[in-house]
Parts: sequence; structure tokens; C-alpha cells
Amino acid sequence: LVSGLLREPDRLLCRHGPSGRRCRPVDRPKLKIPSMVKDPVLIEKRRRQIVDAAVELFIHKGFHRTTTREIAKASGFSIGTLYEYIESKEDVLYLVVEAIHGEVERRLREALCDSKSGIEMLKEAIRHFFKVMDEMQDSVLLMYQETKSLPPTHLPYVLRKEEEITGIFEESCAAASPTARFASTSRR
Repeated sequence: LVSGLLREPDRLLCRHGPSGRRCRPVDRPKLKIPSMVKDPVLIEKRRRQIVDAAVELFIHKGFHRTTTREIAKASGFSIGTLYEYIESKEDVLYLVVEAIHGEVERRLREALCDSKSGIEMLKEAIRHFFKVMDEMQDSVLLMYQETKSLPPTHLPYVLRKEEEITGIFEESCAAASPTARFASTSRR
């Protein structure tokens, strides 16, 4: 279940559900990870390989016991090629965390696109949240255990991802009770 985590990194695919609602695409501000390669399609492809390999290694060995050489080998290229797409192992961890958050959010929003309105939407959000957490438990556990290893400059981006997932539940609660007022969790 961890492979292919970087399928749609910038926005969520949307479709009309039976209620006629349109799922809202989300453009996320991302931390810019420098790359020596200029082709954005190639960067995305190689980073998918890096993330898929790193997730498996981090789950089995942990972030600190995994070397960049092991990540490069599992990704299918040399250590020199790895460093053309990232600057540090912490960059790899950030890409992993970003991919896991993105996949959790994508799955939740996709499930809600087809849900009914009101209280059914809230029930569906809760049901799918637990389903996604169960299906991705190793990846989610990795994310929460290893986030502490990110540099302080990366943490606001990770927190924003958490707020976006919380926002899904805020939207569901608002749909369940349109007259209720919910305090925003956003720090903006």
C-alpha cells in the first residue's frame, strides 16, 4: 500500500458525487526541495522512486538507521544520482511525510466526493478516516514517529498538512450542521 504515494502531489482529483457537490481541489504550498535536475517531470518521477524506496526502508529500519546509499540502491540508481534530486536525507524524509499526508488527504476527499450531504457526510468522513488509518498504518506510524527528525524549517509545512486533514472534518461538521459554528484550527 505504500507504493505510489506521490501520485498527485499538487492537487486532488475531483469529480461530482451523487449530491451534485464538486469536491474542492487543494493547492498546497510546498517546501521547495532543490534539485540539480531542471526537468520537472523527471524530478517528479525520480522522487517517486526515492519516496517509495525510502518508505519501505524507514518502516523496516527507521530513519536514523537507513543510509542514503541504501535509499539510492533501493531506488535503482547511484548515490550521486540520488543527490541530483535531493540535498539531504532530511529532504527524503520530508518528501516521505508529504507523500503520506497527501495520500491520506486524497483518499479522504475522494471518499467524500460520493457521500451524501449532512450527517451522512460526517459519518462517511469518520468511517473513511479509520479505514485509511488502518490501511496505511505502517506509513502513518512512520510519519508520526519520524517527523521529529525534520529540521525546524520543515515543520510548519508538516503542520499545515495536518491542518488540511483536520479541515476535512471541519467541512464535514459544517455540512452536518450548517447553522453550527466551528472554530477554525488554522493558525493563519
